[in-house]
Parts: sequence; structure tokens; C-alpha cells
Amino acid sequence: ADQDNLFDTSDLTPTANSAWPTIAGRVYELAKQITPGVSVQAVESVWHYPPFKPAVEVSGNYNARRNLISVSLAAGENATNTFRHEAVHALKAMGLFTPQEWKALESQAKKEWRSEYEIDKGYADFKLDEQQLNEEAIAFAYGDYRTGTLNAKPPIQKIMRKIAEFFQRL
Repeated sequence: ADQDNLFDTSDLTPTANSAWPTIAGRVYELAKQITPGVSVQAVESVWHYPPFKPAVEVSGNYNARRNLISVSLAAGENATNTFRHEAVHALKAMGLFTPQEWKALESQAKKEWRSEYEIDKGYADFKLDEQQLNEEAIAFAYGDYRTGTLNAKPPIQKIMRKIAEFFQRL
């Protein structure tokens, strides 16, 4: 697929449209690394609708029912990190992790990452359960792993490296 067909720019403001080629290009390169079964869209904004609350603008979203990763132009320079974050959700849904690997990641999420990334506070309006909160923390941690800022012990580093290698093999 070419970039014009993958990303709809028809409803962008002039400012967003001028930044679009650079940001969408980076997301597009990452999107080529995801399995063909995962659809990707880069849009001007992504909204989440928590139960009984006003809509909240977010940087990205993985919709498991549609198998779709959406990345917002509002993520700006963080668009590639947002894409990686959402890709962790997709990879979990695709079964990339063994039960033992996921259990180790969840354990680390409970011990450290949920607090470090303020997941419970940041997602309070989203009404997520414990597993979903842990998954968000894991996705944030992977973003830090890719930027070289995650301080993790070897078992966790090995799992994070597995995710990175999975992307590189595609």
C-alpha cells in the first residue's frame, strides 16, 4: 500500500497538513513492520469515550475488534513511540507472548511500572480492570525500552528484546 492510500489527510487543518508528511512517514515505516493482518491509520485526532464521561483525546488506540491501530497527529514527535505502544496491545492480542512471559511482564507492571507511569491515575476515567492497567504499563515500558531509558533486569530485557526482534524480522 502506498502512503496516500494508508493515511487519510482529507480532513486535516492547514497546520496539521504541513506537519503530516514527516510524522505520517515515520508511522508508515513502522506500520510496514506490523503483520499484514493489523490495519493502521494515522489521523488528526483519536478519541476515547469512557463510560458516562466526556470524550478524551488520546495519542493512539488499538481496537481489538477491528484489529486497527490508530495514531493521532496530535502525538507529534511521539507518534512513533505511540505506534509502538499500541503495537504491544496488538502483539498481545495476536499471541506473541507466552503465558510465562506475560506473567513476568504483569508482575513487573504491578511492582513498578504502574506507579512509575502513573497508570492508575492517568486511566482512572477509563474504567480499566487490573489486567488492562497492567497491559497499559507494559506498553509504556516497551516505549521506554525502545528509547533506551527502561531500567529493567535481564528477564524483562529479554522479553522486551523479543518484541523488538519481532518487529525487525517483519
